[in-house]
Amino acid sequence: QVGNATKLKLINNIVLGGFMEILAEAIAIGERAGFSKELIIDVLNSGAGKSYILDVKKQKLLEEDFSTHFSVELIHKDLHYAQDLVKDVGGFTFALQNIKEAYGLAKAMGLSNLDFSAVYKAFKVPKT
Repeated sequence: QVGNATKLKLINNIVLGGFMEILAEAIAIGERAGFSKELIIDVLNSGAGKSYILDVKKQKLLEEDFSTHFSVELIHKDLHYAQDLVKDVGGFTFALQNIKEAYGLAKAMGLSNLDFSAVYKAFKVPKT
C-alpha cells in the first residue's frame, strides 16, 4: 500500500519531470531555430514559462553542468511508479508515457547518474 506522502511525491515528480522535459525540448528547438540558449532561457524566464525550476536550473543549463541533484535514474523510476499509481486509481494520461520515454532515452544515452536536467542532451543538436 502506497502512502499519501509517496503518492503526492509521485504527482509532484510528474510535473517536475514533465516541466524539465518540455523545457529541454523547447531550448533545443530554439537552438535549431538559430537562437542562443541564453536568449531562449531569458525569454522563457521573463514570460509565462517562468518557474521555480527554471530559476534553479538556469545556470546549470547554460553551463551544461549536470552535476546531480536528482538523477535521471531516479526521475525515470518515479515516473514508472507514477504510471502504476495511475493504473491503481483509474484514469489515463496523455503526457506521462512520453515524459518517461524521454528520460528512458537519456538513460540509454548513458546519462542515468547525471541530474535530471541532462534530459536536455537527448534533444540537443550536437555541435559540428
